[in-house]
Amino acid sequence: MSEKELEIFELCHRLAELLGDSKAVANLQKLYDRHKEMFNDMQDVAKVIEKVVKDPQKIFDAKRDENYDVYKAIRELNDEKMGDVIIKNKNNQNETKRNA
Repeated sequence: MSEKELEIFELCHRLAELLGDSKAVANLQKLYDRHKEMFNDMQDVAKVIEKVVKDPQKIFDAKRDENYDVYKAIRELNDEKMGDVIIKNKNNQNETKRNA
């Protein structure tokens, strides 16, 4: 995977059902800049997102008072690290907002 700033991810069936689309876009540079302590590089960010959204262990409704759908997917990555990805569907576009 190259050092692209934006990446499109295939969502698992359940997230696709909940959000109305099978894909989500992520701004890897923005996520990396916000969480540099958690990742080696933007490729690492992409790998975590891909692992979590393709096969989450749990999915939570994370909607607050907003006018769009928001879900949080989590997955244990190893014995020391959990990955979480928040995806919002706004104006019929799924966008990742955070991961760890």
